Amino acid sequence: MTEKIVLVTGCTGFIGRHLITKLAKQNYRIYAIVRDVKKAEQMFLNNNEVRKKTTFIQGDLANQEHTLSKEIKEKMITSGSEIYVINLVGGGPLTTNKKLYHSIYTLNVTTLENLFKILEETGKIKDVKMFVHLSSLAAMGALNPNSIYTPQTPCCPVLPYEIAKYDSEDVVKKFANKYKFKAVILRPPQVYGKDSKEFLNMINLIKKGIFPLPKGAGSLPLIHVEDLAEIIVKVLNNEEKMDSLTIILPCEKSYLYSEIESIVKECYSSG
Repeated sequence: MTEKIVLVTGCTGFIGRHLITKLAKQNYRIYAIVRDVKKAEQMFLNNNEVRKKTTFIQGDLANQEHTLSKEIKEKMITSGSEIYVINLVGGGPLTTNKKLYHSIYTLNVTTLENLFKILEETGKIKDVKMFVHLSSLAAMGALNPNSIYTPQTPCCPVLPYEIAKYDSEDVVKKFANKYKFKAVILRPPQVYGKDSKEFLNMINLIKKGIFPLPKGAGSLPLIHVEDLAEIIVKVLNNEEKMDSLTIILPCEKSYLYSEIESIVKECYSSG
C-alpha cells in the first residue's frame, strides 16, 4: 500500500508530539515544519518509528522565510502525489488584554496565511487533497453552560484569541474554495494531558479567579490529548467520507470543577 504523504506544522508542541507518534505507527510519510531541526530530532531521539518516517524541514512560519520554500522544494519529494496537511500551529492566552492581539493574531492567522503562500510558491498547493486545521472551541465565543453547541451554532468571538481562531478558519475556507481541496476544521475545548503546561496554567488561573469563565458555569469541557490525536488520525483515514468542508467539535465531556481537581492531581501529582 502506498504511503500517504502528510505535511505537519506544530509537531513539537503538546498536541503535535502525540499526533506525530500516532502517524508514525501507520502508513504515512511525514514531513514536519519545525523552527529547530536539531531540537525536533532530539525530542524524538528514542522514537525509532518517528525518526524513520519523518523528514524535518526547518523554517519559521511567523516570518515566512524564503528559505522554507527552498527547504520544502528540496526535501519534500512528492512528485505530484496527493498531500494531506495538518496545521497545529496556534495558541495564545484567552485574555481581555487587547495589547496582545497582534501577537495572538500572528501566531494563529499570519502563520497560516504564510503556510498557504509557501504551498503556492512551491507548487504543492495543487497536490493538497485535504487540509486539517486545529482551531478551538473559543472561536465560537463565550460558552453558555445551558446551551448545546453544534457546528452550525453561530460564532460570536469577542476576545482577541477567540477572534484570531475564528479568522484562521476563514483563511482555510478561502484557500479550500480557491484550490478545491477538502477542509476539516476541528474546534476542541481545553486539551489536557500529563505534559500540558497550558492546562496547568489554566487551572491556576481558575483558582485565582481570573480565568474568564461564563457567569454561573460550574463545569468545563475538556478532551484528552491522546483522544484528540486519535480523532485527527481517523479524519485522515476516512478522507473519502469527509465533505468539502467539515467542522468537528471533539469533546470528551464537561467536567465539574471537583472532577477537574482530580484530573490535575492525576496528571501532576498535586492539587
